[in-house]
Amino acid sequence: MKEIEYHEIRKRQFRFSYTAYGQNLFTLGTNGVITNVTSSSGLAWTQISAGITNAGLWQGTDGSITFQLWANTVTGAIIVATGPTWSGIGASNITATSAMGYATLSGTNADVYLFWDTSDKGTNSPSAWSHTNYVGANVSTGLIEGVVMSNLTSATAYRYRFYGTNTTSGAIGWSDMGLFITLIQTYDWTNSAGGTFATPGNWNPAGPPAVTEPAMFGLGAVNYTVNFGGAAASSVVLVTNQNAVTFDLGGYTYTANDGGQELCVGSNATDNVKLTITRGRFSSSGGGTIVVGANNSTATLQVDDSGGSAGSVVLGGSPSDRPLTVGANGTLIVSGPGSYVGAAAYAINAQAGSLIVLTNGGALSIANMDAWGTLIGTLIVDGAGSVLTNYSNLLRMLSSGAGMATVRNGGRMQNAGTYELGVSSGSGKFMIGNGSANTSIVEGTTLLFGTTFDPGRGSPEVTINSAGLFRATATANSVFIYDLGTLTMNGGIVELTATGQVIVADINSTGSKGLLRGSGTFKRYTGTTPFAMLN
Repeated sequence: MKEIEYHEIRKRQFRFSYTAYGQNLFTLGTNGVITNVTSSSGLAWTQISAGITNAGLWQGTDGSITFQLWANTVTGAIIVATGPTWSGIGASNITATSAMGYATLSGTNADVYLFWDTSDKGTNSPSAWSHTNYVGANVSTGLIEGVVMSNLTSATAYRYRFYGTNTTSGAIGWSDMGLFITLIQTYDWTNSAGGTFATPGNWNPAGPPAVTEPAMFGLGAVNYTVNFGGAAASSVVLVTNQNAVTFDLGGYTYTANDGGQELCVGSNATDNVKLTITRGRFSSSGGGTIVVGANNSTATLQVDDSGGSAGSVVLGGSPSDRPLTVGANGTLIVSGPGSYVGAAAYAINAQAGSLIVLTNGGALSIANMDAWGTLIGTLIVDGAGSVLTNYSNLLRMLSSGAGMATVRNGGRMQNAGTYELGVSSGSGKFMIGNGSANTSIVEGTTLLFGTTFDPGRGSPEVTINSAGLFRATATANSVFIYDLGTLTMNGGIVELTATGQVIVADINSTGSKGLLRGSGTFKRYTGTTPFAMLN
């Protein structure tokens, strides 16, 4: 038996010869075409392509494995049908809407295609893939690069494969699967005269953004209004540069759901921006944060009823430690009856130099204000109906600096727990009441000057003026002034429950007692048991 050679065909080795098991491997017809091709394993072959001159492509199937054989129809020589092979597959120049594929072609020149989709469609059929780019015919071996994948969706994972067919034999070869994720497409508002959020031409690229894409308002020194004709959503809202923009929500809700900084008013130190929200709700629903005045930018977030009805900003989703941050040059203004910022599961971080104003019936609700005392700014609760509500058991204020809190003209602070003042060398001032016709009320369980765990406690001062009232609901340590703390009575009132206590002490043996001074009223507001004053 005359052997030609051993061949590897699709990972299976066959021995081909002119005779095998008493039968001819080849039969040459009068036209020179091979028929009845049989391998030494007894596998029958069928011609599937005439191919080029003096050659033909044959195919046989053994179970689930398909083999191809290329044979010279004149000499009878067996030629292995070599398919292209691939290595070094990758993607570059990835944007929100496009990418470029590259790979190294080896083994043979090939007609080359690049296929891509949002899931791997495998190697059974090119038609299973939704998108393709034809690279070219008889492409030479070597690095193939810059093959464009276009019309992609931002923030989306794509799978891709190179595919080649042997230019001579038609044998095929698929690359391994590649994977990339497109970048997030940012949509920039471009209409300085304002307009409707949903109008495509107001955005670059044409918008509006999808729920997974950021919206940026970064024009120059212009004032404009964005109107809403229905509910809207994006991953993030960023207000930057020098513009002042008003969201007139028209009674609808704008939802941001990125989970990071979902609303950022002011991003760079050179920014001087303002965002006003009116007539609807902005909802931060992804468990992310709202930042006003990031990176020392000058920024204002105003939530008001200037559009004719109240605006609100509601923090939702899974809580984080400090989802509302007002930076050193940041201002938060909540103005008008029904205007509201907050949620009952979140904290606030008001940095040194920040300003928070609740006025004309504006409200701010939080669940944990301990960060207020870490980097303190200025708080003003002004006017009847204006109220700050803390739902947790601690509201830490006037710490780490010389901050200022004022409740005046009938404003109100409601705290489910303790007011803790002056931690970490804080020397701030807390003013309650200003002699107006409306009584300003601050209430909580306890007013505590400093803490027993903080050896660096500062010198906070609380002044209760006429038309000012502090109400303590705890039956013990109701007002506890120790070390460097000062309570100044300037015509105001302190109300205590039955068995309540006012204590002035040097609890940490510093050699300095707290100070209670001035003229005012201490009285019991409930029960019949007297309260106590201890020095």
